[in-house]
Amino acid sequence: MPSVDLLPNVGLLPPPIDQMWTDLLPLQGVRQRAESAGSPGRFFWYDPPWYYVSPQTAASIVMAVDALRVPVAALGCELGENDLGDLMLGHSLVPYRPDRYGLGIKDLMAANVIDLRFARTRDWQGRYAYSDEQMSRWLGLDLAGDEDANPSVPESQSVSAPGWLPEFKDTSLLCRKIEQFHCLQPNARCAVSLGPYRLANELPAVLAAKPDIVILRLDDSDELREERLTSLLLKATEQLSRQSDNTDLWVVPPDAPTPDDCVKMFALGVQAVAIDWWCQPLITQAMQTEGSMDRSSLANPYLAQAEELLRTPFERVAGLIQSCGADHAGALSPKHLRW
Repeated sequence: MPSVDLLPNVGLLPPPIDQMWTDLLPLQGVRQRAESAGSPGRFFWYDPPWYYVSPQTAASIVMAVDALRVPVAALGCELGENDLGDLMLGHSLVPYRPDRYGLGIKDLMAANVIDLRFARTRDWQGRYAYSDEQMSRWLGLDLAGDEDANPSVPESQSVSAPGWLPEFKDTSLLCRKIEQFHCLQPNARCAVSLGPYRLANELPAVLAAKPDIVILRLDDSDELREERLTSLLLKATEQLSRQSDNTDLWVVPPDAPTPDDCVKMFALGVQAVAIDWWCQPLITQAMQTEGSMDRSSLANPYLAQAEELLRTPFERVAGLIQSCGADHAGALSPKHLRW
């Protein structure tokens, strides 16, 4: 769990002196609040490296985290399924990348959130590229017979990742794509992922297309810390309040957030925070143990691990929200912050 705050210069205020603390909860009550803090719309797992583990293991991890009501990004092919709907997930997040590698129409039809990714992900070398293992998982290739194919060791060969969706000359065509997604899956929420570099120009154009969610990718920059991060989030939330009443802001932080950071971002107007760093130990542990794990039982072996891993940060988030005098994360606002 991270120990260094991303927003150390922003503090959380207790309730005003004239406000009675009438809803103080014992530890069990805080744990119940933690369940609501982890509900859909508060945390999500944005970019899991599923190619590090077998499809069967990846599917078990997805179902374990989904059971905690945390949306997890995945495609059916990454989990060994032709149809993501076969897993009966309650909070699936389907990434729609520019190249569409591995994406199936049934993935979109089973999605709770469809994420149109204008922002790209860098590989371990800092390039916008996909590894051999990742491409093999998407394309359904089998590297099991290759002695050198070890997903835990990055390969030198890679495939460049395109940066702009082929059907878009500019963001003015985005509205048509979002309407297409809504026709395909009326119950899905449509998200658009953006980077931080041209936000002043791109965010208004994206909001004009009326997406349900804007996902702000801040993990591509090492410079967004403290005041710069606070300023960027405030500008983004102000733009949303001016231009759209129905679009939520989700954020992928520049680094591992602490529970305190999450509560501060909720108070700044962020609806959900990516917790990839909190969930990554599930994959790291699986890489070490999946070969010796007993799969004869019908129980999901990763459910207890996921609960143990996320219980503590979820409980702290719930406790901090309560300490601010708020009933839930949505009741927080900048007035709960000390500048």
